[in-house]
This record gives sequence, C-alpha cells and structure tokens, in this order.
Amino acid sequence: MKRALQFLATVLLVHTFAFAESVRVDDSDWWSLLRVDQPRPKPSQVVTPRTNFRILGLNLSDDNLFRTVAERLGDATAVQRGDAATGRDQLCYVSLDRTVHLIFEQGEVESIVYLFRDGQNWIGSDLCHRSPLVTETVSTASGLHLGMTVAEVKKIIGAPSVQAEDKLIYSRQTKQRTPPKELEEIRRHDPNHYSDEEFHRQFDFYDESAYIEARFANQKLTYLAISQSGTY
Repeated sequence: MKRALQFLATVLLVHTFAFAESVRVDDSDWWSLLRVDQPRPKPSQVVTPRTNFRILGLNLSDDNLFRTVAERLGDATAVQRGDAATGRDQLCYVSLDRTVHLIFEQGEVESIVYLFRDGQNWIGSDLCHRSPLVTETVSTASGLHLGMTVAEVKKIIGAPSVQAEDKLIYSRQTKQRTPPKELEEIRRHDPNHYSDEEFHRQFDFYDESAYIEARFANQKLTYLAISQSGTY
C-alpha cells in the first residue's frame, strides 16, 4: 500500500516504472478525478471492503501497480499530466472495439482505477492499449460493473455520501493497522532512527481513504472511479 511517507520517498519509489515509452500531454482527460484539485465530501467512518479495490486480479494497494498492470494487460504508453497536487501518471487500456476503457492512475498519494463506456475523446486517448481482457463484463471483485442500476450499486457499496440524479459519491476514511511486513520495511528504511515507542506511535496505524464516484446515463452505470490511499 502506497503511503505519504516523505522520508521513504528516495528509497521506495512508488512512481518508478520502466516502460518503453512515456509521454507528457495536456489536461483534457475529463474522466480524471485528479485533473482539478477540488475539495471532496467530508469522509464518513465506514469501512470499504477491499474487494472494491480489486479488478481483473489487480489490487490498487499494490506498490508496483503499474508494473503489475502492464504484465497483466500488456505494455501501454505511460502518460503524465499535471503537476504538484494535480500531477498524475496513467496507463490506459481499451476494449477491442474501443467502447470500454479501463484506466489506472497514480497521484501523490492516490491510486485510482476508472472504468467507463464511450464518452468524449481526449488528447492521448489514441495511446490506449487494446486488450481482449477489457470488455463490457469487467467488474471489481465486489461485483461492480457497467450497466448496473443505482439500487444495484448501493446494494454493494451502501449509502452514498452524496446522491444526485445521475451520480453517487462515496467518501470514506478509516484507521487501519499496518501489516507486519510493511511495518518491518518502514523500520528498515527509517533514517530518523525513532525510538521503538515513537516508531510504533507513528506507524502502527494509518488512515485509509476511499473515494468512489459512479455516474449514470439512462439509469445505467456508465462511469466508475475508485480511489484508494493511505497516510500516516
């Protein structure tokens, strides 16, 4: 799980990935949650099952997410956009008929997956890699998929933070215990040499944030964005 740990930035390079091609383009990616730095609804203390963060066997919490995605779905051109709070790296995949997009994105602390059908073009959409694994039936491990009704989405995720006529928004934050192996990794690369007491006070638990946005057209789900992040 990627964390906002400044002192580990030079040791654990979360955004480092080796692809044959990488390009920087503009901010025409209308589907990106990170395109504009804007406030989100106050998070509720509701646990979001981790099955919502898995799709095609890929986990948003994977520190090597982009590498794992490329191994699973094929090599895609890595796209970079924005800077500072809106800086983001993206890998885009599209169905063979180019109607369904599956996009993975990483920002400063967030890992996000997007699944949507159709929508307007954007600069860089021609760089999306065609994959036979991206189809109308792609779903999260929890069962979220395109074509669902509002009631069906709510049955899986629960009551939304915000509900509009054509949109559901979920904003959640919970405190989680750091897995033992990750705690060992943090301790091993700790340049501050914290005392045991201070180290455990700082890192035994972290705040996990989840943000989910579901958009509907003709009462059917046509756009799904799922974000996961963790900070100490």
